[in-house]
This record gives sequence, structure tokens and C-alpha cells, in this order.
Amino acid sequence: MKKFDFIKTDGEYCSPLRVSIHDGHSKRAKAILRTQTVKDPIYTFLRTARKQTENEKMELLEEIKNNYNFSKLVKEDFKEIKDQGQFINSNVLQNLPILYKFCKSKNVELEECFGKSYNITNPIGWRFETRNKHHWVVEEIQKTFETGKVSIENLQNRIKVFL
Repeated sequence: MKKFDFIKTDGEYCSPLRVSIHDGHSKRAKAILRTQTVKDPIYTFLRTARKQTENEKMELLEEIKNNYNFSKLVKEDFKEIKDQGQFINSNVLQNLPILYKFCKSKNVELEECFGKSYNITNPIGWRFETRNKHHWVVEEIQKTFETGKVSIENLQNRIKVFL
């Protein structure tokens, strides 16, 4: 595959990988991933994969794993998702469990990627909304209680914190 330097890659949907995944062209996306020139393939996958089946999504993740430092990318691309406020994006929310499932099935060191609390349903992933702004439960607890052991439970849509 030739590399085309004239293709503009900045902007929301301009990169060839973004367009390929968004439009459901998995074969083309895999070929692009094999060039090892994509800046943020996991970010792109999480934001734009929606037309693919779960198996096709797993194959895209396999291609990323085969061509990139997967653990490093997960960290970097999660930071980008956080910085861009995309954890509320419906595609991201739909694709996160698939990424998690892929990591478990391929024995990817989840602690290296996600930290010690890596289950998406754990309290570490809980958020709440105040004045049209989403807040991470864990961040708010850290602001309030700087040290000590904390236990969090979700009781009928109410969060209870035990110190």
C-alpha cells in the first residue's frame, strides 16, 4: 500500500482510518492499520466503529494489537478521549465493553492498560451529572477525602460511600 502524504488528517472525520471505520470498510481499515502510520487508532476505533459486527470490531482491534504497542496506545488514546470529553459519546460507550472483552480474550495486561481497577462496571467508571456537566465519582471522592480506604456501592441508583 502506498502512503499518501497529501491526505489531510486533522479534523473530525478527515483521516482515512476514520472514514474507513465510520463507513464500515473493515478491509480498508485493516490495510491502513498495517501501514503503522495512524496516530490514534484506538481513539478512532472507539469513536467511529458502529457499522461493524462485534467480530469485525474484534478483528480491527487484533490488527491494532499486531501493528502497534497496544498497552501504550490504550493509555494515550484513553487520555485523548478524556481530554476531548468523549466518554459520553454513544459509540465510545458501545465500544468500550468490546475493547475490554478483546483485552481479556488476548491476555493483554489490563493493569498495564487500565490500572488496577479495570472493570468498566466498577465504581471507577461511575459518573454523575450536575448542571449539565459530568463528574467522575472517584475524582469527587478524591477531592473530598484525600487519604484512607473508601468503599462505594450503587444502591438503587443512589451512590453510597463508606469511609
